[in-house]
Amino acid sequence: MARHLKFDFQGNSFDMDLVKVDRSKLYSDVWLQTYTDAGERCEIATLARDGRTLIGAGGTATGYINEVGEWVDREALTAVNLQGEKLPIVPSTFDLTTALTREASIEEYLNYSIRLSYLLTFSEGTSNSNFVDRLQCGAIFRIEFSYRGGSFADPAFILSGENDTIWLMIGEPGEVEYVGYSQAAICAANAQSENEEESDDDFDFDMQ
Repeated sequence: MARHLKFDFQGNSFDMDLVKVDRSKLYSDVWLQTYTDAGERCEIATLARDGRTLIGAGGTATGYINEVGEWVDREALTAVNLQGEKLPIVPSTFDLTTALTREASIEEYLNYSIRLSYLLTFSEGTSNSNFVDRLQCGAIFRIEFSYRGGSFADPAFILSGENDTIWLMIGEPGEVEYVGYSQAAICAANAQSENEEESDDDFDFDMQ
């Protein structure tokens, strides 16, 4: 079921549904199933550090412990900066009305590496022709986006695509170091956002 975002443009509020567009929507899914010589279906398992124990799917999990080894619930954790100061909590964008007031240049947009893309459509009974007209004139709106809420929000851009489609693109600043002809360039990727809805797989356009 699509989730809804609330926007305000020039004093007029409207809702938009968003649907994540991943590679399965671009060119479907490809599954490779492996069988034993006896025709039995193989399943993925994890080999424990002892080198002998096999752990089936669903047999592992991630947890948090404190300095004395006691289990800590995630809700009890507090995000702090390098100075140990508590970071403010960013609410989920779904719980807010986001004002579309800041426009970004194409140069600013191209300075970001896009890792998540969402198709936006007007929710039933809502529209904003002025907003659509502005997008079709080439405007790119910059907002801060947080899927679940947390310690920080991700930079996001709203822009028009082909066939009058509207897109929400989640990105992170590109970090490219310019070097001389005799040096190798190093591209550093930022840490994965805590706000992601699901796995952040890159599009593989080489898939046959």
